Amino acid sequence: MAELELRLTWHGNPTTKKNRNQICWRRNPNRGLRTKSPGFSPFVLPNAVYLKALKAALIQLRQQMKDLEPIPRRVPVNVEAHYYLGARQAPDRDGLDNACGDILEAAEVIPNDYWIASWDGSKRHRDTKNPRTEVIISVAPANIFP
Repeated sequence: MAELELRLTWHGNPTTKKNRNQICWRRNPNRGLRTKSPGFSPFVLPNAVYLKALKAALIQLRQQMKDLEPIPRRVPVNVEAHYYLGARQAPDRDGLDNACGDILEAAEVIPNDYWIASWDGSKRHRDTKNPRTEVIISVAPANIFP
């Protein structure tokens, strides 16, 4: 397989999705009367800041993917992400990686973040004037992942 590499960038403050989740309730007529809240069941939404960042990233990534060759399906990939953080931000890299994987999956850049074999080379940087996320995706060697 030829060496395939995608370079993608989306602008906006990199954010994690695990902080300040929202518990919401949906109508569920199948719930029995013996529960605390008959007729409703809880579900969790990611925080509003992440949802706003996701929406902006999806628009930018879909526009960029129109001109690029997609990553083959069901192939392990290496992701190198550079997070350029705005002022006074200090999210952990693990949370940023999880959110980045979910954004790449939602934008259909990769079929599932399960196929990310490594995050080697990923770093946090400071850029208060132009916060963004730059991602380099390459196909992993065949022996790195089953």
